[in-house]
Amino acid sequence: MIKGEIDFSDLKNKKIESDVAIVVNFGGWGNVPMHLAADLKPTVDGIRYYLESRGLRTMVLIYRRARPDVRDQISFESQVAVITELLGLHQTRARRFAAEVETVAAANLQTKFILIGLSNGGGFVDNTMALLSPKLRKQIVGVTIGVPFWRGVCEDSSILHIANNSGTDPLASGEVEELLASLITGFFNLVWQRIKGKELRFQEVWHIQGHNYEWQSIKPVVSEFLDWRLFNNNRN
Repeated sequence: MIKGEIDFSDLKNKKIESDVAIVVNFGGWGNVPMHLAADLKPTVDGIRYYLESRGLRTMVLIYRRARPDVRDQISFESQVAVITELLGLHQTRARRFAAEVETVAAANLQTKFILIGLSNGGGFVDNTMALLSPKLRKQIVGVTIGVPFWRGVCEDSSILHIANNSGTDPLASGEVEELLASLITGFFNLVWQRIKGKELRFQEVWHIQGHNYEWQSIKPVVSEFLDWRLFNNNRN
């Protein structure tokens, strides 16, 4: 039996004792610790508190696309694999994740699953949802936030797409000049910090102004979607 917040890939054949499992996919490399994910943790907490206020038992599961080694470093091979998948060149990790999700869902038919992802993680969730069997649409839903503009989205009623943050997110809208400026600034920041002997995480280096989605601003649309999909799932 499992409770609390754990790594999704550690589930294997364990039984879930929750009504809803929130499976989190972070942006960047997808391996930031939950307590450091200031861009997504408030939303995950908000969803959890909302569902519990409706009388549901919840748990949080973390899916890590690129696992760090014992030195907390991501291998070059993993970096290349994540970036090339982000660019749409393959779906290796999404297919692997979809297979894991289907296995876990089949072993826990009483549990609903919410796959939630921000930025790169949102695109990953979208790809995963497209790969899932249609028969799981009543058990598994997706919430994607701030997906990069070059990625297509899966048009399906089981997925909520939150994009462009009231028109201020250059990554979602494709404001190339702003993105290029952020990229250049981040690169020089990375070099300078490494000269000083400090290793920075992906999200610390490339912070894009307007790419933040506050829970209070998206709570109404997320709550409405979850009410519909989790409490009125007899509808299409």
